[in-house]
Amino acid sequence: MRSIGLDIGEYSVKLVELVQHKKTVLVNQIQEKQLSQNVSLEDKELEIIEFIRHFIASGDYSQARWVVAVRQDQVTSRYKVFPFSDKTKIQKSLSFEMEEDIPFDTEACIFDAKVIQIQGPSANVLATATPKSHIEKIISLVNNFGIELHALSIEGLAFANLIEGWDTPPPELSNILNLNEEEKPKKNIQIILNIGHKKTLFTAFENKRLIFTRSLFWGSQQLINAIIKKQEISYIEALRFLQTKAAFVLNKENMSYEQVQISELLSRSLTDLVRDIQMTIIELQSEFNATI
Repeated sequence: MRSIGLDIGEYSVKLVELVQHKKTVLVNQIQEKQLSQNVSLEDKELEIIEFIRHFIASGDYSQARWVVAVRQDQVTSRYKVFPFSDKTKIQKSLSFEMEEDIPFDTEACIFDAKVIQIQGPSANVLATATPKSHIEKIISLVNNFGIELHALSIEGLAFANLIEGWDTPPPELSNILNLNEEEKPKKNIQIILNIGHKKTLFTAFENKRLIFTRSLFWGSQQLINAIIKKQEISYIEALRFLQTKAAFVLNKENMSYEQVQISELLSRSLTDLVRDIQMTIIELQSEFNATI
């Protein structure tokens, strides 16, 4: 069986082909197409369509399973506890449980749930909702590629496959629901940031199980803009500067004046990201009684 994962980002489109032989899954190839910047969304879509069609024409992919993800900033994710663990019952209850968490009509959304762990008769769940309009746009774009979509995932949940044992069932924990809040042990949470071109994917894991994900509106684009303003150069020149000369200096000894100035410029550009991370960490500590 052949599966192809497609990641359509702001800066580039990435494609990974996996081939399964019995119980072994191998990465067969990885391709990336850098997209033109400072162009219209229509022009970017044309570049993406051309890239995918060229890939399809390079081999026989008629039986391949294509998987695409919804961007995390287009999804509402909430940690929920259900008094039952049956997946069908959870699915039927999602629209009611998330009604107050989403700023639009539940009839206009698609809901899904990922069971994180089971405690006695209850289940801890990462519930998700996304407007149908986002799904429709992705399906329309994929149709322009000339392929049939096998599965539509969510960016944060797809990223978690790198950390979790995705092929194992949710763990069953001892029932601690009857303990007082003061008696419950603190959760030990690990955070992983995936910094992209315009956004940063913030993910939080407990025992290598995803419990929280959010898109922060900061990416390397902010660094590029700071360089353009400071150096008074073009976008392409600033991008090349970021890739070849820019670095954060942790120890200023034996560093040139220019290196220190560049580092301080980049550090100032990180202020918004640091603030958002700090606020999100405070939220996690409060919601989960957690140690980060």
